[in-house]
Amino acid sequence: MSRYVLIAEFDPQQTAIYRQSVERHAIEAVLVRDGTAATRVLQSRGAPILLICDVSLPQADGFSVIAELRRLSPPERSAILVFSAHTALRAAALNLRSTLGIAEVGDKNQPPDSIVDAIGRTLDRVTQALPSTRAGAREDELLQKIMRRTAQVFRSPMVLMSVELRAQRRIVGHLRLDEPRGASYFWPVLQQVSSTREPLVIPDITKHSLFGIGVHGPSLAVRAFATIPLIASSGRLVGTIGLLDLRPQTLTPYQLDLLLRAGRRIADELVSHFKDELSESEDDAGAWRSREQWAALERLALTDRVTGLFNRHAGELALEREVARARRTRVPFSLALIDIDHFKQVNDRYGHAAGDAVLKQVSTILTSTFRGSDLAVRWGGDEFLVFLPDVPAGGAMVFAERARSQVEALCFENVGAVTLSAGIVEVQPDEDARAAIQRADAQLYEAKRLGRNRVRMGST
Repeated sequence: MSRYVLIAEFDPQQTAIYRQSVERHAIEAVLVRDGTAATRVLQSRGAPILLICDVSLPQADGFSVIAELRRLSPPERSAILVFSAHTALRAAALNLRSTLGIAEVGDKNQPPDSIVDAIGRTLDRVTQALPSTRAGAREDELLQKIMRRTAQVFRSPMVLMSVELRAQRRIVGHLRLDEPRGASYFWPVLQQVSSTREPLVIPDITKHSLFGIGVHGPSLAVRAFATIPLIASSGRLVGTIGLLDLRPQTLTPYQLDLLLRAGRRIADELVSHFKDELSESEDDAGAWRSREQWAALERLALTDRVTGLFNRHAGELALEREVARARRTRVPFSLALIDIDHFKQVNDRYGHAAGDAVLKQVSTILTSTFRGSDLAVRWGGDEFLVFLPDVPAGGAMVFAERARSQVEALCFENVGAVTLSAGIVEVQPDEDARAAIQRADAQLYEAKRLGRNRVRMGST
C-alpha cells in the first residue's frame, strides 16, 4: 500500500485546508479536482491510507471514487473521510457508511479546526494499524529465505515469486550465477569494472555500446522456466513461484511433484506470516465484502446520486457499445444532448437543494417520455444525454420537443418556470462516439445562441 493521502476536492481553498492537515503528519498529499482524475490515481498508485473527498465532483462523483477504492482496499487498510456542503449528500453517505466503510461524514463548511481534528483522528487510527518498517523488513527476509531455499533444492539459478497482497501484487526475485574467475560470459561489464577498479554509470543502456555492453543489456537469456501457483491448505491462492534457467531444463515428474508439495508448504507459510495483508478471494469466509455489497458498489459506480440516472462514466461505456451496435446492425441511432437553461442561476438564487430538485424532476420527465430501450445519462452538471437506438434524427426531434414542452409547462416548487435546450444528431455509420457528441454539442450551442428553450437538429 502506498503511504499517501488522496484528496478529491474541486474547491482549491477547501483543498488547502485538507492538505495542510495531512502534511502536518509528514504524509504526502495527492490533489485532484474531479472524480475521473481520482480514479486514475487509485489505479496507478494503488490504495492510499486515507481518501478525503466530496461526493459532488466533476466528471465522476465521489461515490464512484469510493467504490473504486473499496475494490482495492478494505476499511481497516484505507480510511475514507467524506465532506459535503449538501445535506442530502451527507445523508446518503451516512446511509452507506457501513457498506462502504466510511470513517466519518462531515459538513465541509464547519470550522477548519473541526476538519483538522477529524483528519488527525483518522490518520492516527489508520497509521497505527499499518505494519511497521521492521515488519516490512521481516517480510522481505522471509521471501528471500523461501527463494534461496527453493533455488538450492531445485538447483535453479533464478527464482521468481509473486505474492497477492490487498493493494498490490508484490514480485520478488532471486539470482545466483557462478562462473570461473576472469570470465565474462554472462555480463562483460562486471569484468570491465573489476579490472579497471573504477565505477561505471550508464543512464540509458540502449544509447551506449561501451565496454562490451550491447543494446540488449545483460546476456541473461532465459531458456526454460517452470512456474506453479501457491495454493494454501485452505484452498486460498497466495501467489506464484517459478524456477528459471539459462539452459534447457530437465525437471522430472518426481521433481515437479516435489515442487508442487513445496508450493503448498510455502503458501501456508505465507498465509501464517502475512495474515490480513493478503488479497481476499470471493470465497474467503471472512471477506468483508458480500456479493450484495459488491452489487451495491457496482450500482454506486454507475449511478448518479442526485437523479438516479447513469453517470457520465457509465454513459461513456454504454455509448461506445451502442455506436458499435448501430454500425454492426446498420440501424439508425440518435442522440439528444439536453441542457437546463440558466441552471446556475437556479443554484445561486434558490440554493443547491432546489437545484437538485429541478434535476430530479427533469430526469423523471425524460425517463417517462422515452421507451424501455432508450437510456438517459446525467452527462454533466446540468446536461443530460439521451440514447435513442433504432430512432432516426426526426424521431429524436419529436422526443426532445415533447420533453421540452413538458418541462416548460411545469411550475417547479420554489423555483417557478424552467426551460430546456437540446441538440439532436443521428450517428453516422463512419462516425465514432466522440465525433457524434461534438456534433450534438454544436447543435445545443446553436439552440442556446438562438434564445434557448428550443431544439436544434444537425444535418445527417
